[in-house]
Amino acid sequence: MKIRFLLACLIGSSLVATPMAFSANLNAMKVTKYKTYNHNIWLYSLNGDVQQNVSGYKYDDFLGAEIISLNATSYNQVNGEYWSISCDYPADKAVVSINKVNDKNWILSLKATLDPADPRCGSYNVATPVVIDLSGNANDVYHGSSSGQGKSTHLGNSWKYSYQSEEFSADLAGTVNSMSATLSGYATVSRNSNLQKIIK
Repeated sequence: MKIRFLLACLIGSSLVATPMAFSANLNAMKVTKYKTYNHNIWLYSLNGDVQQNVSGYKYDDFLGAEIISLNATSYNQVNGEYWSISCDYPADKAVVSINKVNDKNWILSLKATLDPADPRCGSYNVATPVVIDLSGNANDVYHGSSSGQGKSTHLGNSWKYSYQSEEFSADLAGTVNSMSATLSGYATVSRNSNLQKIIK
């Protein structure tokens, strides 16, 4: 997995965690300012004997490029048939969309064609492209939010940031690999307003 993807995951995870208190003399440091965000959707369904899992993750790579990562798996609980495919795409090749309508309503969608022949994809037991076309809304099962400031360190590099994060449950309907389904799960939207890489 790419280093920048791991770094984005690490910082994305830090953004939704409880912030750690820290003190630093900023006058003695040089900083590089970034803006970054993470949008995540995790979905699950059980249609008869077939369990499906679909997830989408959209983030920026600190250089202004938007990256989308998608994953789909299917498992038949009776005959044991299983397939899985994951792809990393630029934003113009796939859609992971989470848009806020108001405090209680969000519109979500996952749309992509995951092709096992594409070098940006890794797959198991997939011979033809898997088409994902799902859309839906947040539901009333769960909603939470957090905000604050924190600091994260990875491989000797440190960042400080202010963040806002919301997590909520959602239902999306449509098709996965030509199978109609309604999938339920969770979505997380996190964004920091002033991520700064600290250079001592």
